[in-house]
Amino acid sequence: MYGSTLRESGVPCAPQVSLKDTRCRCHFSLGGDRRHNIARHKSLAVRAKVRGPERGTDVVKTQADIRAERRAQLSDGSIWKAVQDAHQRLSAEDVSVSNLLGTGLLLGLTFGTAFQPTHNNGYLPVFDVWPFQIGPFLQSGLVPIVLAPIWVLYVYLQPLMDNFWPGDEEAIGNAQRRASSLGFLAADWAFCAAVFILSDVLYLNGAPHWIISATLAGLAAANWKLFDGTKPGLLLGALLAVGAPAGEMIIVNLLGWWHYDRPDLLGVPHWASWCYAAYGWGVGNVGRYLVNKQKLKSAGSEIKSLSSRN
Repeated sequence: MYGSTLRESGVPCAPQVSLKDTRCRCHFSLGGDRRHNIARHKSLAVRAKVRGPERGTDVVKTQADIRAERRAQLSDGSIWKAVQDAHQRLSAEDVSVSNLLGTGLLLGLTFGTAFQPTHNNGYLPVFDVWPFQIGPFLQSGLVPIVLAPIWVLYVYLQPLMDNFWPGDEEAIGNAQRRASSLGFLAADWAFCAAVFILSDVLYLNGAPHWIISATLAGLAAANWKLFDGTKPGLLLGALLAVGAPAGEMIIVNLLGWWHYDRPDLLGVPHWASWCYAAYGWGVGNVGRYLVNKQKLKSAGSEIKSLSSRN
């Protein structure tokens, strides 16, 4: 599909491939799970489809062409245009962004809230507004309000950045493929829970902040390597590692919703950043999983449509 080229008006491009042809080859020629094949090949065709030179024909670009375009947009300062293109590619792959955001909100309010006790039974933090306790678990009615925006943003931003990033296709493809498994997601969140619980135990037992930070930094690096391994994932993890503690500084010092009894940086423990990075990669992989489920659902519809025609 991407190997040979032809020239129209002196411009090299790949041979013309229609989306219909791609679907048919998936259905009749490829082995393995047909829904995965159709979703993958439809994604490749839709993402690469552009208007051809002069005559307005549909042509298929090589992956090198797509990478070159993204780099050119970034070098020209057209970052917003590149982000818009990534959003359009995501939508063109039969991904409903509204459904993605809605599911992220629901998961943040439910799973995110249920996961929180892994990080606050060592009084990380001590809740001052709307506190309550369920058995041994400390909680606050504010937790869903604080966590939901993280989930809404990151289940969308991770797939968006996967489409936006100029290069790193192999690592991104591997991350997307692995994140399509519920077992992989369970392992990711189990690792994240271990990071949170260990920080809880070390903090509760009075370990120096630098020891906690060094320990969690190593675990966060392992988390990224094992469960993400991509440059866009690294960037999003770093953004949450900086942004979430900054938000907590506002909550602690201005809003007074909770506090830490042993902070070391403007009211919060500085090593919380490592925990937030691990959390961000977990939510990002949930976003990849949800996008893949939507694509598979669309591919299933394609199979039914093709079967009915035959």
